[in-house]
This record gives sequence, structure tokens and C-alpha cells, in this order.
Amino acid sequence: MTDFTSGWEYQTGSTPSCTLPPEVQKAFDSATRGMVSLPFVPVLYVARRLGIGTSYCIVCKLAAQAMPGVPGYQVFYIYVGPDGRATLTKISPLID
Repeated sequence: MTDFTSGWEYQTGSTPSCTLPPEVQKAFDSATRGMVSLPFVPVLYVARRLGIGTSYCIVCKLAAQAMPGVPGYQVFYIYVGPDGRATLTKISPLID
């Protein structure tokens, strides 16, 4: 499938979801709770950064049933503060 606005050809097969480590899954679920309009599925757990809290970088794909035929890869950045509260701090397109 080709995204005619950018020229990228996305793979046409199914992209498997990934199994996130339990603490990352908990942060993802908490940070994305309430995102009912566009359901995203994690496909790659990229990185973690420790600081005052913990930040996670996860590549997600728009769930197939949301917009059939439309690829929707996004990079989610999630921050978990010292209080344990998870916040979705940024969503960026994987491919511009």
C-alpha cells in the first residue's frame, strides 16, 4: 500500500503486536486510557529512559478495524512520574 502524500509503501501483511514488559504495559494502558476514537496497538517497544521518572518509547499501529486500509504507525512517548502517574507526552508519526 502506498501513502500517496509521502510516497512511502507500507508493508501489506499484518504487523504482529508485541508483548510489552508488565511495567511498560501498565504505563501504556494508563496513559492511553480514554483514547477511544483511535485504538492503537503496540508493535515495537523501543526504549526506556530513567531520570526523575521513567520515559518509554513505543511504536504503535492504528488497529485495523479503526480505518481499514489506512496505515497508521505512530511513536508514543510515555512518562511515568515518581508518583506512578503515566502521561502520554507526545505522539509522532513514524514516517513523515
